Amino acid sequence: MSSKNENSKRTPITELEWFEPDTKPWWRDRWVVLAAAVIVFIPMLGSFGLWDPWEVHYGEVARNILERNDWISTWWGSHWEDGAGNREGNYFYSKPILLMWMMAMGMQVFGFSEWGIRIGVALVGILGLLLAYSFGSSVFKRRTGFLMAAVLGTSPFWFFLSRQAQTDMPFVGLMTVAMCFFMMAMFGKDKDRPADKFSYVLAFGWMALVCVPQIALVLVGLSRWRGGPNPFMQSFTSPAWQGIAVGGALLGVGFGLLLWGLWKGREESDRAQTLRRRFALGGLGVLWVPLLVLLVVILVSGSTLAKDLNGWFIWGPTQAAIYTTCFGTALYLAFARPVVERRRVYLLAFYVFIGLASLAKGLLGFMLPGAILFFYILITREWRMLKKVDLHIGLPIFVAVAFPWYAAMLIRHTQGFWNRFFVHDHFKRLASGVHQIDTGSFEHFLHWLGYGLFPWIAFLPAALGHFFSGKGLDMEDDRGRATLMLILWATIAFTLFTLSSTKFHHYIFPVVPALAMLIAITLDDALDRELPHPWPLYFVGIGIFGIVLWDILHDPQVLKNLFTYKYDRKWDAAWDSGFRWAIFGVSVPAMLGITLFLTRNRLVRRLSLAAILASGLGFAVFCLDVYMPGISSTWSQKGVWDAYYSQCTRTDGPPGSHRFKRYCEEPAIAYKLNWRGETFYTQNEVIPIRDDDDFEHFLEEVGNGTFYGIMEGARFRGGFQRELPERFKNKACVTHNENLKFVLVKVPCAEDDPQRVEP
Repeated sequence: MSSKNENSKRTPITELEWFEPDTKPWWRDRWVVLAAAVIVFIPMLGSFGLWDPWEVHYGEVARNILERNDWISTWWGSHWEDGAGNREGNYFYSKPILLMWMMAMGMQVFGFSEWGIRIGVALVGILGLLLAYSFGSSVFKRRTGFLMAAVLGTSPFWFFLSRQAQTDMPFVGLMTVAMCFFMMAMFGKDKDRPADKFSYVLAFGWMALVCVPQIALVLVGLSRWRGGPNPFMQSFTSPAWQGIAVGGALLGVGFGLLLWGLWKGREESDRAQTLRRRFALGGLGVLWVPLLVLLVVILVSGSTLAKDLNGWFIWGPTQAAIYTTCFGTALYLAFARPVVERRRVYLLAFYVFIGLASLAKGLLGFMLPGAILFFYILITREWRMLKKVDLHIGLPIFVAVAFPWYAAMLIRHTQGFWNRFFVHDHFKRLASGVHQIDTGSFEHFLHWLGYGLFPWIAFLPAALGHFFSGKGLDMEDDRGRATLMLILWATIAFTLFTLSSTKFHHYIFPVVPALAMLIAITLDDALDRELPHPWPLYFVGIGIFGIVLWDILHDPQVLKNLFTYKYDRKWDAAWDSGFRWAIFGVSVPAMLGITLFLTRNRLVRRLSLAAILASGLGFAVFCLDVYMPGISSTWSQKGVWDAYYSQCTRTDGPPGSHRFKRYCEEPAIAYKLNWRGETFYTQNEVIPIRDDDDFEHFLEEVGNGTFYGIMEGARFRGGFQRELPERFKNKACVTHNENLKFVLVKVPCAEDDPQRVEP
């Protein structure tokens, strides 16, 4: 009995050590993984232009967040009016907000630049590798953790998408972080050990960093009441700062009372428990009693009951109070737990990162992890796991992290946002094949996994054989249960995206982290055996490696097709030879290592694995720092627009313009071009010429003045010059011709113009 009371005794956070005595090796290993990931992923991050169309499209949406100072409603469009007085522009409903927020914050620091656009995605990729190591070392052993981080970090799908500012890495990277935290909480060797103060504060600090800005955002962004013509409420919200001030005061006082009660009641005694409870209830009362009184006044003084009630519910202070209550409830329940275990800290992080993954990709952010956990419990019948996952704490955390922006968009844009985001870009992509480019069934993603897991694809057959033969699935052991969860992760994700009607090559990316970790477990096990099991499948892997390498050498464009949009957009064929030799050179150690890995000598096997790791690292560095910059002249408009700004007459912007924007006296047009880079790289100052009527209207506006234009080379030689009026006939020239797809044109351009180059 005394033992039970001792175990249930609450450990206040103030009595915890800041760092446990054994944390020095813990930190040392993670610094090694972090340093290696930073060395590979960060250098040359901004050394080449943003790629059409995804990076520049999302980048322009994010840039408009800063220019319009609206962090809720995303927007895309042009400021130019065509001949009919119309402007291209509308709210951007296609993607969730997290990527745009990451880009906007990056540009706030680094300007409208490649660094600003890509830094957030790169950091997510690095964080994923840190958690892959942490999971491997916590559940298996230290060497397994290093192998997991190494295999995942040197897989092309992972490192390419860590340098492409699109939604896939924020979704998959954050989901990987969340799943690693969950498996550490359920299966980690340290799950029942007391957490130290640093990890506890870090978990709650991260939760506050994610939740508090969103609460402030909905408080301000939804401050203009959307109810009926209620005279009391109209006066209360005009001007809007009155409602913001009152709501902010209620939130601040209520949450302050909760924190004060947690601090004053931090000891374990009946008096302290009563104090915590009273202050928590007092905080709730301060927050909700005035809002409920306000609701009664609104309903009594109004004439449209349903509209007034709905207006009160969607009003900024009310919405902010809902998410503050969720955040405060989770905080109170977590602090009031009898024992502060690492498992509970890991679970807090799991729910936060699942919420962030949902902000990154929508419904898949929580539905895919939820499906993995559901099928795991269904297969293993470990129903007791439901008692361990702290759902009563996790659900409020998830709501506070994932709901505010979605709710704000539905409140502001109602049916328009619902139809585009949920119906069109979720349900129809899965069922109807909107944006369809490729078709196929089971086999479609197999060869893209081959390229995306190169060179580690050689070990995938052995890994699958190892686990499905039952050798690595001892369900009496936490390591076996964690392995089963990884297998379910890979199987469910592969099945889901294979059945999806819409298929891009990178849609199979969510499978990659699970497969990479399974391969790492297999390699780690093979290092301790006299002969790797099952050894015949290693020969199969050698054959698969050879086929994949041959495909890459035959057509290096398959690598860029792992993350691009238009797979038929070619580069200059003269470059292929150099790429082939470089890829072959960095692959030689992997070929030797994979071949020698079957030797009985364990030292030789370890040296073989080191050679494969070196080859994978060399391949990653080549792809990120040589291959991607080398072909960016085909896939980015950066060089063309840099040439425009170096040739034009620079001028100051109008009053109130953003400090990072560039302006020129000579206007620039995008002639029958819609690759999105033209909009981002001119900060939306480019004039979109969509058809001949637009061109005619623009020529009337420009008169006899000088203008520049970007277009495909074939259009310059054809339709563009034919459509020029008589005053500009034979007076157009190319002033930049170093992009393999686009040219920069100047009109008028004299024969002796120093900017003229040969087209």
